[in-house]
Amino acid sequence: MNGEDETEAGERDGYTQVGPVQRDDMVEIESGIRENTVGAIEQFAEIASVDPLVAAMLLSGAIITGVSVTVFGVATLGAIGAAIKGGLTGSEEPNQPA
Repeated sequence: MNGEDETEAGERDGYTQVGPVQRDDMVEIESGIRENTVGAIEQFAEIASVDPLVAAMLLSGAIITGVSVTVFGVATLGAIGAAIKGGLTGSEEPNQPA
């Protein structure tokens, strides 16, 4: 392209060309996620150690969140299973109201 590098042409046109993700980039992303997760757990542990009431509030929040995620996860899997089962049986009848 008249001696221009493709990246320079792309930047000139208002966008930057991005190549494929390299293995080093993936390792960096994975280690960043791990560091953030460990850092968040350490920060919650530090906050919970301030006062027993704070620890109880954090624990109750975690329990409520865990229960709701479980209930909605089971409901979602049930709906997906019902849709797949309905598709495999080949029934063309719409759901009848009760």
